[in-house]
Amino acid sequence: MLSGLLPIVLFLVFLRRNKEAKLWVIFLYTILSLITDILFDALPQENKVSSFYLFSFFTITEFTIFSSFIFLQIKKKALRLFIAFSSIIFYAFAINNLLTRPASSIPISENSFDSVPASVESILVILYCILLYFEQMRRPEISFIYSTKVFWVATAFLLYLAATLFLFISTASLTEKEQEAYWPINLLSNILKNILLSIAFILPK
Repeated sequence: MLSGLLPIVLFLVFLRRNKEAKLWVIFLYTILSLITDILFDALPQENKVSSFYLFSFFTITEFTIFSSFIFLQIKKKALRLFIAFSSIIFYAFAINNLLTRPASSIPISENSFDSVPASVESILVILYCILLYFEQMRRPEISFIYSTKVFWVATAFLLYLAATLFLFISTASLTEKEQEAYWPINLLSNILKNILLSIAFILPK
């Protein structure tokens, strides 16, 4: 949780380097992520219903920020249309899960994590990041993509979601003890993501 403070502090310290609107969006995400972690930590462990809704709303918000950031960086119309169309499908799926899961045959008390929407989010954003890399490498005005802030932000998304994808997929079938054993994968991935976002905020324009 404390690693979430790192990109927030460094964004403010190097504010002059991070005045672009797209970076303010990522800054907003780091704040929302930290607040979500604090709220989840403050909730009683037996309060599975509140945890489920907290996770669900954060998954939708996180996907919105990630996909919007990448959408604004991509120039090709066909790729932008693909992102827009697949995002609509994700929203329909995630909102349906949010509305129907409480009434489904799977009680929230068994698993408060929205495993399937989080998995779909991971797959889509990983694909978006690959498309972004592919397009940027083909743009002649960018000699070294790793020298840009966009590269480090996209890499933070990619590594975090790639590392946690199979964890999110399998979470629904794990017992609480098994979740506790494997959840450090998510925690370490989150720390790595915050470090990479911090690098993006430190880099000069």
